[in-house]
Amino acid sequence: MRLEKVSSEDVEALQLRRPHVDSPESSDIRTMILNGHVFSSFTQCEREAIVERIINMDVFIPSLYSFFEDFKLLECWSNCIKRLCPPVQDSIQLTLRYMFNASNTQDQYSKNGRNPFPIELRHDDIAYANLKTCDFFDLGYRQLWLFSVRNYHRMPPEPIKKGRLLATPNRGEADYHTVYHMAKLAEKLGFRSNQIEDILNDPPDRKIAYNMLLKARDPSAFRYSPAKIERFVDVIVRCFDSAKAIGPTSSTADIPGPVHRCGIQQIDAHIGSTNMLYLTQIFDPTTRMTKGAIEIGQVYRWVLKCFFGPCDVLADVEIFRRTTRNLKRKHSTEKLKQERHSKKRPHLLQS
Repeated sequence: MRLEKVSSEDVEALQLRRPHVDSPESSDIRTMILNGHVFSSFTQCEREAIVERIINMDVFIPSLYSFFEDFKLLECWSNCIKRLCPPVQDSIQLTLRYMFNASNTQDQYSKNGRNPFPIELRHDDIAYANLKTCDFFDLGYRQLWLFSVRNYHRMPPEPIKKGRLLATPNRGEADYHTVYHMAKLAEKLGFRSNQIEDILNDPPDRKIAYNMLLKARDPSAFRYSPAKIERFVDVIVRCFDSAKAIGPTSSTADIPGPVHRCGIQQIDAHIGSTNMLYLTQIFDPTTRMTKGAIEIGQVYRWVLKCFFGPCDVLADVEIFRRTTRNLKRKHSTEKLKQERHSKKRPHLLQS
Protein backbone atom coordinates (compact mmCIF):
# COMPACT_ATOMS: atom_id res chain seq x y z
CA MET A 1 0.00 0.00 0.00
CA ARG A 2 1.31 3.45 -0.87
CA LEU A 3 1.04 5.39 2.37
CA GLU A 4 1.29 8.80 0.71
CA LYS A 5 -2.10 8.13 -0.88
CA VAL A 6 -3.81 7.48 2.50
CA SER A 7 -5.56 10.62 3.73
CA SER A 8 -6.32 11.53 7.33
CA GLU A 9 -10.03 11.17 6.51
CA ASP A 10 -9.40 7.57 5.45
CA VAL A 11 -7.78 6.73 8.77
CA GLU A 12 -10.41 8.57 10.79
CA ALA A 13 -13.21 6.74 8.99
CA LEU A 14 -11.73 3.39 9.96
CA GLN A 15 -11.16 4.01 13.68
CA LEU A 16 -13.64 1.31 14.65
CA ARG A 17 -13.79 -2.26 15.88
CA ARG A 18 -12.52 -4.94 13.57
CA PRO A 19 -15.67 -6.94 12.74
CA HIS A 20 -15.97 -10.57 11.81
CA VAL A 21 -16.02 -11.34 8.10
CA ASP A 22 -19.67 -12.38 8.25
CA SER A 23 -20.93 -9.51 10.43
CA PRO A 24 -23.07 -6.59 9.14
CA GLU A 25 -20.26 -4.19 10.00
CA SER A 26 -17.94 -5.95 7.56
CA SER A 27 -20.45 -5.39 4.74
CA ASP A 28 -20.58 -1.67 5.57
CA ILE A 29 -16.80 -1.41 5.48
CA ARG A 30 -16.58 -3.38 2.23
CA THR A 31 -19.17 -1.14 0.58
CA MET A 32 -17.55 2.02 1.93
CA ILE A 33 -14.14 1.08 0.52
CA LEU A 34 -15.21 -0.46 -2.78
CA ASN A 35 -17.43 2.53 -3.61
CA GLY A 36 -14.51 4.89 -3.01
CA HIS A 37 -16.00 6.69 0.01
CA VAL A 38 -12.60 6.09 1.63
CA PHE A 39 -9.28 5.36 -0.08
CA SER A 40 -10.59 7.25 -3.08
CA SER A 41 -7.04 7.85 -4.34
CA PHE A 42 -6.57 4.13 -4.97
CA THR A 43 -7.67 2.09 -7.97
CA GLN A 44 -10.56 -0.36 -7.76
CA CYS A 45 -8.12 -3.29 -7.78
CA GLU A 46 -6.11 -1.77 -4.93
CA ARG A 47 -9.27 -1.11 -2.91
CA GLU A 48 -10.33 -4.75 -3.29
CA ALA A 49 -6.96 -5.85 -1.88
CA ILE A 50 -7.36 -3.36 0.99
CA VAL A 51 -10.81 -4.75 1.82
CA GLU A 52 -9.51 -8.31 2.11
CA ARG A 53 -6.66 -7.28 4.38
CA ILE A 54 -8.82 -5.12 6.66
CA ILE A 55 -11.74 -7.53 7.02
CA ASN A 56 -9.43 -10.41 7.98
CA MET A 57 -7.62 -8.41 10.67
CA ASP A 58 -8.60 -9.42 14.20
CA VAL A 59 -7.41 -6.16 15.76
CA PHE A 60 -8.31 -2.52 16.14
CA ILE A 61 -7.00 -0.18 13.48
CA PRO A 62 -4.48 1.98 15.37
CA SER A 63 -3.85 5.68 15.09
CA LEU A 64 -1.19 7.91 16.60
CA TYR A 65 -3.73 9.05 19.20
CA SER A 66 -4.64 5.49 20.25
CA PHE A 67 -0.96 4.46 20.31
CA PHE A 68 0.01 7.22 22.75
CA GLU A 69 -3.09 6.59 24.87
CA ASP A 70 -2.15 2.90 25.04
CA PHE A 71 1.41 3.90 25.90
CA LYS A 72 0.04 5.57 29.06
CA LEU A 73 -1.32 2.15 30.02
CA LEU A 74 2.06 0.54 29.40
CA GLU A 75 3.70 3.09 31.68
CA CYS A 76 1.22 2.31 34.49
CA TRP A 77 1.89 -1.41 34.13
CA SER A 78 5.66 -0.98 34.01
CA ASN A 79 5.65 0.90 37.35
CA CYS A 80 4.30 -2.28 38.95
CA ILE A 81 6.93 -4.54 37.37
CA LYS A 82 9.73 -2.23 38.51
CA ARG A 83 8.90 -3.03 42.13
CA LEU A 84 10.40 -6.48 41.56
CA CYS A 85 13.55 -5.34 39.75
CA PRO A 86 16.88 -3.82 40.62
CA PRO A 87 17.37 -0.37 39.02
CA VAL A 88 16.49 -0.79 35.34
CA GLN A 89 19.43 0.21 33.14
CA ASP A 90 18.49 -1.06 29.66
CA SER A 91 14.90 -2.25 29.53
CA ILE A 92 12.49 -4.11 31.78
CA GLN A 93 12.68 -7.16 29.51
CA LEU A 94 16.48 -7.38 29.70
CA THR A 95 16.40 -6.81 33.46
CA LEU A 96 13.83 -9.59 33.97
CA ARG A 97 15.81 -11.90 31.68
CA TYR A 98 18.84 -11.31 33.88
CA MET A 99 16.73 -12.16 36.94
CA PHE A 100 15.27 -15.31 35.38
CA ASN A 101 16.60 -18.83 35.73
CA ALA A 102 14.60 -21.79 34.44
CA SER A 103 15.97 -23.97 37.26
CA ASN A 104 14.19 -21.70 39.76
CA THR A 105 10.79 -23.12 38.84
CA GLN A 106 9.43 -25.29 41.60
CA ASP A 107 9.30 -28.61 39.77
CA GLN A 108 11.54 -30.06 37.10
CA TYR A 109 9.77 -33.37 36.53
CA SER A 110 10.62 -33.98 32.88
CA LYS A 111 8.40 -35.66 30.32
CA ASN A 112 9.46 -36.17 26.70
CA GLY A 113 12.09 -33.44 26.99
CA ARG A 114 9.59 -30.95 28.44
CA ASN A 115 9.03 -29.66 31.94
CA PRO A 116 5.84 -28.44 33.64
CA PHE A 117 5.65 -24.67 33.85
CA PRO A 118 3.02 -22.82 35.96
CA ILE A 119 0.17 -21.14 34.08
CA GLU A 120 -2.11 -18.85 36.12
CA LEU A 121 -5.75 -19.45 35.16
CA ARG A 122 -7.36 -17.35 37.89
CA HIS A 123 -6.22 -15.67 41.09
CA ASP A 124 -4.38 -18.31 43.14
CA ASP A 125 -5.42 -20.97 40.60
CA ILE A 126 -2.28 -22.41 39.01
CA ALA A 127 -2.24 -25.12 36.34
CA TYR A 128 0.72 -26.48 34.40
CA ALA A 129 1.79 -26.97 30.81
CA ASN A 130 4.65 -29.18 29.59
CA LEU A 131 6.96 -26.83 27.70
CA LYS A 132 10.47 -26.63 26.37
CA THR A 133 12.75 -24.82 28.80
CA CYS A 134 13.51 -22.17 26.17
CA ASP A 135 9.83 -21.07 26.32
CA PHE A 136 9.78 -20.57 30.10
CA PHE A 137 10.95 -16.96 30.14
CA ASP A 138 8.51 -15.76 27.48
CA LEU A 139 5.46 -17.16 29.30
CA GLY A 140 6.73 -16.05 32.71
CA TYR A 141 7.43 -12.57 31.34
CA ARG A 142 3.92 -12.27 29.87
CA GLN A 143 2.24 -13.54 33.05
CA LEU A 144 4.02 -10.95 35.19
CA TRP A 145 2.82 -8.20 32.86
CA LEU A 146 -0.73 -9.58 32.95
CA PHE A 147 -0.67 -9.50 36.76
CA SER A 148 0.22 -5.81 36.57
CA VAL A 149 -2.52 -5.27 33.95
CA ARG A 150 -5.10 -6.67 36.34
CA ASN A 151 -3.83 -4.93 39.47
CA TYR A 152 -2.01 -1.73 38.47
CA HIS A 153 -4.80 0.38 40.00
CA ARG A 154 -3.85 -1.15 43.39
CA MET A 155 -0.14 -0.44 42.99
CA PRO A 156 0.53 3.27 42.38
CA PRO A 157 4.16 4.33 41.82
CA GLU A 158 6.51 4.48 44.77
CA PRO A 159 6.29 7.84 46.61
CA ILE A 160 8.89 10.47 45.76
CA LYS A 161 11.70 10.90 48.29
CA LYS A 162 11.03 13.66 50.82
CA GLY A 163 13.90 15.82 49.61
CA ARG A 164 12.32 16.00 46.14
CA LEU A 165 8.69 16.09 47.22
CA LEU A 166 6.54 19.07 46.27
CA ALA A 167 3.83 20.44 48.56
CA THR A 168 1.07 18.39 46.90
CA PRO A 169 -1.33 15.78 48.34
CA ASN A 170 0.29 12.43 49.11
CA ARG A 171 0.11 9.71 46.50
CA GLY A 172 -1.89 6.63 47.42
CA GLU A 173 -0.08 3.66 48.92
CA ALA A 174 0.08 0.36 47.09
CA ASP A 175 -2.04 -2.52 48.34
CA TYR A 176 0.49 -4.61 50.26
CA HIS A 177 -1.27 -7.92 49.60
CA THR A 178 -1.32 -7.24 45.84
CA VAL A 179 2.41 -6.46 45.81
CA TYR A 180 3.08 -9.59 47.88
CA HIS A 181 1.05 -11.80 45.51
CA MET A 182 2.91 -10.35 42.51
CA ALA A 183 6.27 -11.15 44.11
CA LYS A 184 5.04 -14.63 45.01
CA LEU A 185 3.94 -15.23 41.41
CA ALA A 186 7.28 -13.92 40.10
CA GLU A 187 9.16 -16.37 42.34
CA LYS A 188 6.94 -19.24 41.22
CA LEU A 189 7.61 -18.32 37.57
CA GLY A 190 11.37 -18.44 38.14
CA PHE A 191 12.38 -14.81 38.77
CA ARG A 192 14.78 -13.87 41.56
CA SER A 193 15.96 -10.50 42.90
CA ASN A 194 16.73 -8.83 46.20
CA GLN A 195 13.55 -6.78 45.76
CA ILE A 196 11.40 -9.91 45.43
CA GLU A 197 13.09 -11.46 48.47
CA ASP A 198 12.53 -8.31 50.55
CA ILE A 199 8.83 -8.25 49.68
CA LEU A 200 8.36 -11.95 50.52
CA ASN A 201 10.25 -11.56 53.80
CA ASP A 202 7.92 -8.77 54.88
CA PRO A 203 4.41 -10.33 55.15
CA PRO A 204 1.66 -7.84 54.26
CA ASP A 205 -0.30 -8.38 57.50
CA ARG A 206 2.69 -7.40 59.63
CA LYS A 207 3.42 -4.42 57.41
CA ILE A 208 -0.19 -3.20 57.69
CA ALA A 209 -0.17 -3.72 61.47
CA TYR A 210 3.10 -1.79 61.85
CA ASN A 211 1.79 1.09 59.71
CA MET A 212 -1.42 1.18 61.76
CA LEU A 213 0.61 1.82 64.90
CA LEU A 214 2.55 4.62 63.20
CA LYS A 215 -0.58 6.23 61.79
CA ALA A 216 -2.42 6.09 65.12
CA ARG A 217 0.28 8.24 66.72
CA ASP A 218 2.37 10.75 64.79
CA PRO A 219 5.99 9.43 64.83
CA SER A 220 7.29 13.00 65.11
CA ALA A 221 5.47 13.42 68.45
CA PHE A 222 5.26 9.87 69.85
CA ARG A 223 7.55 6.87 70.02
CA TYR A 224 6.86 3.20 70.82
CA SER A 225 9.22 1.14 72.90
CA PRO A 226 11.36 -0.99 70.51
CA ALA A 227 10.99 -3.93 72.90
CA LYS A 228 7.18 -3.76 72.79
CA ILE A 229 6.31 -2.75 69.22
CA GLU A 230 6.88 -6.26 67.82
CA ARG A 231 4.52 -7.68 70.46
CA PHE A 232 1.91 -5.06 69.51
CA VAL A 233 2.27 -6.08 65.86
CA ASP A 234 1.81 -9.75 66.82
CA VAL A 235 -1.42 -8.91 68.65
CA ILE A 236 -2.84 -7.00 65.67
CA VAL A 237 -1.88 -9.78 63.24
CA ARG A 238 -3.68 -12.32 65.45
CA CYS A 239 -6.77 -10.12 65.16
CA PHE A 240 -6.43 -10.25 61.36
CA ASP A 241 -6.09 -14.04 61.49
CA SER A 242 -9.39 -14.35 63.36
CA ALA A 243 -11.34 -13.14 60.31
CA LYS A 244 -13.36 -15.86 58.56
CA ALA A 245 -13.37 -16.20 54.79
CA ILE A 246 -16.71 -15.68 53.04
CA GLY A 247 -17.84 -16.66 49.57
CA PRO A 248 -17.87 -14.29 46.60
CA THR A 249 -20.52 -11.58 46.74
CA SER A 250 -22.01 -9.51 43.97
CA SER A 251 -20.96 -5.87 43.82
CA THR A 252 -21.09 -2.88 41.53
CA ALA A 253 -17.60 -3.86 40.32
CA ASP A 254 -19.24 -6.81 38.52
CA ILE A 255 -21.15 -4.35 36.33
CA PRO A 256 -18.82 -3.11 33.60
CA GLY A 257 -18.77 0.59 32.88
CA PRO A 258 -18.37 2.18 29.45
CA VAL A 259 -15.46 0.82 27.42
CA HIS A 260 -13.01 3.04 25.56
CA ARG A 261 -11.26 1.78 22.45
CA CYS A 262 -7.82 2.68 23.80
CA GLY A 263 -5.97 4.01 26.82
CA ILE A 264 -6.89 3.93 30.50
CA GLN A 265 -10.37 2.55 31.19
CA GLN A 266 -12.88 3.57 33.82
CA ILE A 267 -12.35 1.73 37.10
CA ASP A 268 -15.64 -0.23 37.06
CA ALA A 269 -15.03 -1.44 33.51
CA HIS A 270 -11.48 -2.42 34.38
CA ILE A 271 -12.34 -4.32 37.59
CA GLY A 272 -15.21 -6.09 35.84
CA SER A 273 -12.80 -7.36 33.18
CA THR A 274 -10.03 -8.80 35.38
CA ASN A 275 -11.33 -12.38 35.04
CA MET A 276 -10.55 -12.13 31.29
CA LEU A 277 -6.98 -10.86 31.70
CA TYR A 278 -5.08 -14.14 31.93
CA LEU A 279 -2.57 -15.72 29.59
CA THR A 280 -4.81 -18.41 28.13
CA GLN A 281 -7.48 -15.87 27.20
CA ILE A 282 -5.52 -12.81 26.08
CA PHE A 283 -2.94 -14.66 23.97
CA ASP A 284 -5.02 -17.63 22.82
CA PRO A 285 -4.45 -17.69 19.02
CA THR A 286 -7.82 -19.38 18.44
CA THR A 287 -9.82 -16.62 20.17
CA ARG A 288 -11.37 -14.04 17.88
CA MET A 289 -13.16 -10.83 18.69
CA THR A 290 -16.82 -11.30 19.45
CA LYS A 291 -19.67 -9.79 17.51
CA GLY A 292 -21.74 -6.93 18.87
CA ALA A 293 -20.64 -4.33 21.37
CA ILE A 294 -16.96 -3.79 22.06
CA GLU A 295 -15.58 -5.50 25.18
CA ILE A 296 -12.72 -4.37 27.39
CA GLY A 297 -11.03 -7.76 27.03
CA GLN A 298 -10.78 -7.08 23.29
CA VAL A 299 -9.17 -3.70 23.95
CA TYR A 300 -6.57 -5.16 26.30
CA ARG A 301 -5.98 -8.12 23.99
CA TRP A 302 -5.13 -5.80 21.11
CA VAL A 303 -2.93 -3.53 23.24
CA LEU A 304 -0.96 -6.48 24.65
CA LYS A 305 -0.55 -8.14 21.26
CA CYS A 306 0.59 -4.82 19.84
CA PHE A 307 3.30 -4.34 22.50
CA PHE A 308 4.32 -7.97 23.11
CA GLY A 309 3.41 -9.77 19.89
CA PRO A 310 1.48 -13.05 19.48
CA CYS A 311 2.13 -16.03 21.74
CA ASP A 312 2.51 -18.97 19.38
CA VAL A 313 3.65 -21.30 22.17
CA LEU A 314 0.06 -21.66 23.39
CA ALA A 315 -1.24 -22.89 20.04
CA ASP A 316 -0.58 -26.60 20.64
CA VAL A 317 0.00 -26.81 24.39
CA GLU A 318 -2.21 -28.84 26.69
CA ILE A 319 -2.77 -27.22 30.07
CA PHE A 320 -3.44 -29.64 32.91
CA ARG A 321 -4.33 -29.23 36.56
CA ARG A 322 -1.57 -30.76 38.61
CA THR A 323 -0.08 -29.19 41.68
CA THR A 324 3.59 -29.18 42.48
CA ARG A 325 2.86 -31.53 45.34
CA ASN A 326 1.28 -34.03 42.93
CA LEU A 327 4.31 -33.82 40.64
CA LYS A 328 6.74 -34.46 43.50
CA ARG A 329 4.57 -37.31 44.78
CA LYS A 330 4.46 -38.89 41.33
CA HIS A 331 8.20 -38.47 40.94
CA SER A 332 8.78 -40.04 44.38
CA THR A 333 6.38 -42.90 43.60
CA GLU A 334 8.14 -43.76 40.35
CA LYS A 335 11.52 -43.61 42.07
CA LEU A 336 10.22 -45.95 44.80
CA LYS A 337 8.93 -48.37 42.17
CA GLN A 338 12.33 -48.43 40.50
CA GLU A 339 14.05 -49.14 43.83
CA ARG A 340 11.61 -51.93 44.62
CA HIS A 341 12.02 -53.44 41.17
CA SER A 342 15.83 -53.34 41.48
CA LYS A 343 15.66 -55.33 44.73
CA LYS A 344 13.65 -58.09 42.95
CA ARG A 345 11.60 -59.16 45.92
CA PRO A 346 10.17 -62.70 45.48
CA HIS A 347 6.54 -61.75 46.12
CA LEU A 348 6.78 -59.02 43.48
CA LEU A 349 8.21 -61.48 40.96
CA GLN A 350 5.39 -63.90 41.58
CA SER A 351 2.77 -61.23 41.06
